[in-house]
Parts: sequence; structure tokens; C-alpha cells
Amino acid sequence: MTTDHFGGWVALATVDFQNDVRVSGELPAALVTYLRTEAFPLSAPPSLRAAPDYGGIKIFVYQRQYVCVAYFFNAGRTDPFRRAIPSANVLVFDRNLQQGGFRNLPALADFLSDASFDAAAFNEQLFVLRSMYTEASLTRSEEHFDAFLKQQGVDYGLLATATALLITHGRLTICSPERHRGLSFFSALFALAPAELLEAAAWCNYSDSVQGRHEEVVLQLCRLEQPGQKRWLSKVTSLLGNEGQAATEARIDIGNKVALGVSKKNAKYRLAEKVVHELRANELKLQLDFEQRFQLFLGILGHSFSGASHKTELLLPPDSASEETCAKLISFIESA
Repeated sequence: MTTDHFGGWVALATVDFQNDVRVSGELPAALVTYLRTEAFPLSAPPSLRAAPDYGGIKIFVYQRQYVCVAYFFNAGRTDPFRRAIPSANVLVFDRNLQQGGFRNLPALADFLSDASFDAAAFNEQLFVLRSMYTEASLTRSEEHFDAFLKQQGVDYGLLATATALLITHGRLTICSPERHRGLSFFSALFALAPAELLEAAAWCNYSDSVQGRHEEVVLQLCRLEQPGQKRWLSKVTSLLGNEGQAATEARIDIGNKVALGVSKKNAKYRLAEKVVHELRANELKLQLDFEQRFQLFLGILGHSFSGASHKTELLLPPDSASEETCAKLISFIESA
């Protein structure tokens, strides 16, 4: 996807919960209606006036085509019944644009929080977004990627674990002792998310309660205890070979680095963790630039998550899909 027809692939919207939606650009009518509720967290405070910390980012995909990044906040608006309702600024773009600067969630959040969503200024906003798409790319080179990770201050090994948990379970709770650290980890995880995963899981960095309904990927201010010794019954269950029958919820604590739901016996888990580490290590020495390797490995993660066969010749650039390279990749995948 090039930026030649960028304006035809991007739209902006402002939303008041269950009320008005104002669109700059073109969007399907059904999606406009969908935004009235979907742009906001599933786990919301019972009273907006009693939630001074309300606000954040929600990410979801509509009909496997439209990636929606919503910045929701309390703008002090009320509905016709004088009830306080939240508002949101939403960037909507075609899934083929999910690369470059559109993987840079902090940059997107800054734009959505600062932009004046005036239909008359849409061309100016497109200019800013087009610049962001190219200039704020975190995958343009290995140096750009490393700089992004350093800026977010994430533990790369823990990020590999989180990605593997997400690919395996399709959902993940990120526990953080501090909100800003959680936001950084959330952003780094989003940078590595394949399109297939975004289509299947909504993301949100705000949750009013640990209990109850929330998005598949969520950030919460919580702590996980270090796992203790298995109880006698668990040991017996393990000996009988039924250890994996009860699904463990995928959770990761970026404070004490505790992860629940890890399954080293699961091929999807092993491959995802291996792929994330290889992206940085480059032990395969593939004759590809970093952007190409990034797209390749996210393609492998996406196929693994969806259960599609790994057709390496289709994931590689046409001029790089030699028999030797394809064989090297197949061996890498199968040895996970």
C-alpha cells in the first residue's frame, strides 16, 4: 500500500457515546453507527463524573478491513437526559496501512488527543497523518525499532513472552503497578501485533474493574503473585496427563515479570516467542532489510494465530523467495 491515494484510505470521526458521530472522509454508514458505542471501553465507570482518570485508547477492526484507533475522554458532554457521556476522537484506516507510523501508538495517541477535528481542516489533518505514516515509522530500520523500544522502556524478553501468550490464547491482561509503564508496554505489544490478531481481539488500555466484561487485550493496574508450589491434586493431575484441560487465563505482570498461561509445550507459543527474538537477533542472516524482515515475521505470527499454512514464498518479497531462503524459513518454523 502506498500513500498515493492516502486520503481514500483514511477517515476521522468524533463521537459522543450513543449520540452524534461527525465524520471527515468516507466511512460506511454501518461503521458510523458502530462507533457510537464501540469506540468506548466495555468496562466503564458507573458514573463518569466520579472517574477523574477516565480516558485512553481503544483499538478494534471492523469487518476485517477498517482499523479503528479511538482516543476516548471526558469532554464534559451530556445526553438529552443530562447524563454525563464520554466522547472519542477516532482514526479509521484500511488494514493495509497497518505499518510504518501507524504502528507507532504513542504518535497516534498524540495526534488524536491534540487534533482539532474540524471537517474543514481534513486536508491538513491528512497531511499530518501522511507525514506521521512515513516519518514516525518504527520499522524503517533496526535503529528506529531499537530507539522505539528504548523510548518505551520495555523488557524485550517479557515482550516476546506477552506476544507468545497473545498468539496462543487470543487474549491477554497486562498488569502494571504504574499506568505509564503499562501504556508503554501496551504500545510496544501493539507494534508487534499482526493484522489477524487485531481482527480477532479488541484492545483497550482502560478498564474500570478487574472483574467483569472487558476487551480481549486490556491494561489494568493490578499485581500478580509469584506462582507457588503445585498442590497435591495438581501434581496428581499432571501425572495423569490432564494438566492442560483447564485453560489458564493469560496474564502478565510487567512489574515483577510474572506470566500466567505460559505453555512451552504449545507449538504456537514456542514459535511466537522464537519469531520475536529472531526479529532482533537476525541469526538467520536473511538477505532482507529490516522492514522486509518485520513484515515477514509478522506474517508468520499472523498465520500461526489464524492456523493458516506457512507459505513462505508468499511472505517473502518476490526477488528474495529463493528455494534456499524458503527452506531456511521452513526449518526455522518447524524447529520451534
